[in-house]
Amino acid sequence: MVETCSVVGSERLKVFIVDKSSLFVARFSEAVGRIEGVEMVGKTSSAIEAMEAIERTQPDVVVLDIRLRVGTGFDVLRMVKSNMYTPTVAIVMTNYPYEQYRRVSMRMGVDYFFHKTTQFGELITLLKDLASKNRELAVSSTVAVTI
Repeated sequence: MVETCSVVGSERLKVFIVDKSSLFVARFSEAVGRIEGVEMVGKTSSAIEAMEAIERTQPDVVVLDIRLRVGTGFDVLRMVKSNMYTPTVAIVMTNYPYEQYRRVSMRMGVDYFFHKTTQFGELITLLKDLASKNRELAVSSTVAVTI
């Protein structure tokens, strides 16, 4: 099942999560909800559903696990990074931080690779930083248009 919502305004960093753990998704969603300028635009545990929903919602950031209920995070990563029209930040967040997964992810173009258990705080810090940069870009774009 895919859950999506609409986001209005370009100042908000749109985030989509693809993960099979409902507990992790709930924890992540709660943390994201407390970050100014960040909006969850969807979540699912299926690679097939994720690819369709990501195409529809055009998130700025996709957080994905490697092992999913249907398909893999690599399937989603391949699709996200092959779309040249949307420069989406891809983040792998997994309980399986094996070196071979990291290498494959990096070859496929992942931007960040985190261990779920030990690096959750780093993911949240990264999202805060990305949201701040996104707001700065939106403000500078607005200023450029009004001058």
